[in-house]
Amino acid sequence: ELLLATAPSVEVRVHNAGVGANTVRDAKDRLVDDALSLKPTWIVLQGFMADVMRHLAGEQGHEPAAFASAYEDILKDVLGRGINVLMLGPFYVSKASAPGTYRYQLLSLLPAYLAVLDELSKKHSVPYIDLHAM
Repeated sequence: ELLLATAPSVEVRVHNAGVGANTVRDAKDRLVDDALSLKPTWIVLQGFMADVMRHLAGEQGHEPAAFASAYEDILKDVLGRGINVLMLGPFYVSKASAPGTYRYQLLSLLPAYLAVLDELSKKHSVPYIDLHAM
């Protein structure tokens, strides 16, 4: 609706393939079936807060380096097909300030993931919006 309101003469078809609680590896596994099969001209990659949460929970394979590797695999695949990408960072709304709380710990891990996205956007010349900073 926002797209129609701001650019009514532009023909846009939007398909939301996002799945809540998915990690970047989950998205990578679903990429062909859920997104590329639709032959998009643009793909918006948003979120992946689940990677931060799973890393905090101690699950292996969700630390920033693993996140970066899987995210970059998606970028290379999509960009290699000539599809435009817009990257939107995850966001977490909390004013938690008590050390040791789950929210505080999550907020303390988040900057490492945001830095990965910033670095990948620059490396691949892809626009990136840090939603957490807004």
